[in-house]
Amino acid sequence: MRGGPKRRRMKGLGRASPPNSHDVRNEKRAVKYHKMGMRLYEQGLYVKAQKHFRNSIRANPEYADAHWSMGLALIRTGKPDSAAVYLDRAAKMGLSDPQWYLDRGIERTGAGDASRALKMIERAIRLDPSNPIAYCHKGDALSHLGADDDTVLSCYEKAARMDPYNAAILEHKARALNSLARVEEALDCFDEAIRLEPDRLDTSYSKGILLAAEGRIEEALDTLRKTVNRDPAGAAAYCRAGELLAGAGHPSLAMEFIDGAIRLDQNEYTAHRTKSTALIGMELFDDAIKCADSAIKLNPADPYSYYNKGTALMYLGRYKEALRYLDMSLERDPQYPSSHHNRGVSLMKLGDTSEAFISFARTIDLDPLHANAYTNIGTILRGRGEYDDAIACLNLATVLNPNSPIIQYELALVLVDLDQYEQAAVCLRIATELDPDFKAAKLLLDRIE
Repeated sequence: MRGGPKRRRMKGLGRASPPNSHDVRNEKRAVKYHKMGMRLYEQGLYVKAQKHFRNSIRANPEYADAHWSMGLALIRTGKPDSAAVYLDRAAKMGLSDPQWYLDRGIERTGAGDASRALKMIERAIRLDPSNPIAYCHKGDALSHLGADDDTVLSCYEKAARMDPYNAAILEHKARALNSLARVEEALDCFDEAIRLEPDRLDTSYSKGILLAAEGRIEEALDTLRKTVNRDPAGAAAYCRAGELLAGAGHPSLAMEFIDGAIRLDQNEYTAHRTKSTALIGMELFDDAIKCADSAIKLNPADPYSYYNKGTALMYLGRYKEALRYLDMSLERDPQYPSSHHNRGVSLMKLGDTSEAFISFARTIDLDPLHANAYTNIGTILRGRGEYDDAIACLNLATVLNPNSPIIQYELALVLVDLDQYEQAAVCLRIATELDPDFKAAKLLLDRIE
């Protein structure tokens, strides 16, 4: 008889199936569904995204991220009460993990939801008051909410005291100092950050742009040239320097770097797009359209080249054509607030104030600090005779952009309609001080005084 009696395998020995394999599969499915939902969410398809978030929650009811994302999607579709249930569940699941709250807060800041971001970051700080990065991100959230510059700076200063050798924190502190017009302190802070991390090129770019804003052009150009030469990105580095200068209000200076990028790589579509941005800033709109066309030809999927062409057409008064390209921009990036805003401007110029209002409201939804959108909504409300709401919008616009003569002028028009001539005159005097060549404001001021 071969072999002996069959041995019974002792419990706990020998090969066993992986523990909780069913749970592991469900966790993977939950992550997969969540990623699919987030892709739809980022495209603005909130209802479709909810289906995937629900599937994620069914697969793993303890997956806090899915509950959180579901709550945000419900907010976007006008269901705040239902959203609160999911957001509360997510918060309870992450209750003891400060990093979870910090990560969610950073996400919310990036998505423009700074109010909820601040609550999440503050909870992270309560759970772990020793994390300097949390204080830094608190400063970011407060800045997005329009907090005063001293309050924002205090967060960065606390973070820097806790971690004085962190170049990223020092860069944030430098930006806050610049907002308070403490320029030399800001430059010293940038220099210290560069000394600590010489390869952190973002800091060098920021220093160059600050010098340009201060009118120290040669120092700015010298800093940016050195930065570009150290940047391994080649043509993209030249393009970036040009884009930063154009965005900081120096389009003519930007051309040196943009043309350098094109010389290095004729097929770098971002260089052609950036050149069109700079040309718009120089009010050379026909040339801007040609550069935008070159960028579109090189990359038909890029939404911002269509935006530039639509914007140039808008400034030329070709509003119907502008709408076509702004719509094409939004097809490719429905979350870009500037495309919504300029679409609203074009519609308003064509007399369609109802649709324009929707575009401006969408702009504010995506960028709550967009002063021009509030201004245009105020103008539309004035036309409807809704004066109290118009004044509220325009007052908010002046807070967001106190140096705009246009906002002061639009506010004066509402006040004139209400026969509040003394207050209107104050607004018009501010407008003419901000822009001595503002003829319409001067004429109106002469008429009511």
